[in-house]
Formats: sequence, structure tokens, C-alpha cells
Amino acid sequence: TVVLTADANPFTEARTAEFYIKSGELHEQFNVYQAPGDVPIFADFEPDTLFVSADGGIQHVQLTSNTNWQLQASDWILLLTSSGQGDANIDFVVDLNSEYEGRVGYVSVIHNGQELATMVVVQEAKVDIFETDITYLEVRPEGGEYAIQLTANQSWTVNFDVNWMRCEPMSGYGSKTIILTVDPMSSAHPRSGHVK
Repeated sequence: TVVLTADANPFTEARTAEFYIKSGELHEQFNVYQAPGDVPIFADFEPDTLFVSADGGIQHVQLTSNTNWQLQASDWILLLTSSGQGDANIDFVVDLNSEYEGRVGYVSVIHNGQELATMVVVQEAKVDIFETDITYLEVRPEGGEYAIQLTANQSWTVNFDVNWMRCEPMSGYGSKTIILTVDPMSSAHPRSGHVK
């Protein structure tokens, strides 16, 4: 006599298994069916609220559940995992927020049309970055080349209020090293100019 012991089914769906009894070259296959567990269905996110920078990017959260499920999300959230059963690591991509206001979205767990859990996704507003590593520069009378480090997340254009300075590049997008060229002085009088 072979006694088969089965654990209680912690899931709300039936499950099946196979096992074999072998003797030499002979074997017998048995299929086991276990009815759904008599447990309430549930699903929970960890965390249940996720804060994301304006840059967005790939995110990872943990889903705990005892049933099969599908995921739904706001249109600026791309689900890399959309369905499954039981516990799972959930991956999704949050789009870049190009607006100057924050936004709130969601990722929801759905089972047979019923919403079991919702995670709130809070994304920061876009923030302009535009700064240089220097704001004042003293140059030699013979002029020369000087490097200016620009940190930015937007497009920009360089302007001068004098004709004895120039730079490369004159425009661009994002962070860049700008090379400022100053012509030699043509007189002994000090001069000043502005780069804008």
C-alpha cells in the first residue's frame, strides 16, 4: 500500500501533479487533481505607493498573491510583467515626465474582473537644470582658450555682448564642455564682456 499525502492547496485554483511507481523497467503513472483551496483570494504590493523621479525608468516591486492575476496600468507606465499566478517580481517602465507638474498613476491587480490591489505611482515634475562651473573669469591680456563646464537638461544657445569673444559650440542640448576663446587685448585699458 502506497500512502500519498498532499498539502493543503493555498491557491484559489485547482492544481494537478503526476507521480510514478517504478519496478525495474515497469512503471505506473498517476495523475493527481486537487480542488481549489477554501481560502479568500488576495493580492498585495510591496510597496503600495512608489515614488519615481521625473526621469522615470525601470522599476521593480513585489506582488504577493494566492491566485492568478492580470495587471493594468496608467498609459505612461509600460508593464513588462502583465499576468501570472501567486507571488511575483513585477517589472515596469515609467516614462519620462516632460511636464512641469507631477503626476499620479496606478498599477492594479485584476482577478476575474475584480480589482484585488492597487499600487499608486507618484512621479515628480520636470525640473530644469542649467548651470556652469564658473560665473566669473579673469583672463590674460594675451587672451587664450578656457573650458566652461555646462550642466543642463535642455537646449541652449550662447550669446555675447562683445566681438572679441567666441566659443565652440554655440548651441546644443544637455551637458557640454564649451571652449571659450578670448582675443588678445589691443590696448592697455581693461575690458569686460558677458557670455549669456
